[in-house]
Amino acid sequence: MESKIVIVHSDKRVRKALEVLCSVHHEPIAVRDVKAGLKMILKISPALAVVGLDSQKKEALQLLRYMKSYGSVVPVIVVAGRGAGALQMQAMKAGAKGFLEYPVDQSRIDREISRVLQTSLDVTDSIPPITEEEANTNRTEMERTLNRRMKCHVGKNQVYLRSLIIGLTKTKPRITLKCALRADFNMQSQIYYEYIRDVCCNDPSACPAVQQFAAKNSA
Repeated sequence: MESKIVIVHSDKRVRKALEVLCSVHHEPIAVRDVKAGLKMILKISPALAVVGLDSQKKEALQLLRYMKSYGSVVPVIVVAGRGAGALQMQAMKAGAKGFLEYPVDQSRIDREISRVLQTSLDVTDSIPPITEEEANTNRTEMERTLNRRMKCHVGKNQVYLRSLIIGLTKTKPRITLKCALRADFNMQSQIYYEYIRDVCCNDPSACPAVQQFAAKNSA
């Protein structure tokens, strides 16, 4: 199942570019303004929202305030335009869970989406739905490929296929990694395909556990 992502951006060209990037692994729904964005978020409760931030209009900050007033817990990644990078601290204080400066490439947006989605899963201690990519691929070969691509030293040869028994039914095997480092920092130790693909096998420095480990050992 692909995650639904609402994209809110006033610039048609940027909005389309973000929609194309997000459509590789997710199901994006793009709208052009805060009002339409809030309406869509409240209507479908997407997995995540990607919201543009202009240094003059500051529409992302406005949407975050509205979402808070309506009690929405949908995580938001802010994408800052030219001159808006200085507003990162303000955006994070307003409730944003991720922050990128435009332009962004496929790797950066995939990594940030997977990181933010995993952070939400950590809070609820839940398992993400199986992705279409995972469901429609030879998972044994996928497991081998991810182990070959692994960049995080903690995850070396740790990707495996895991099934769960729920009631009397055994679930289909899932791409899984049990991360000892995340467990050390009181995070959910079991992580799944998207996070493994975009963070562990792409840029481990984006992982909060790796960041906390680095900070602890540099103190």
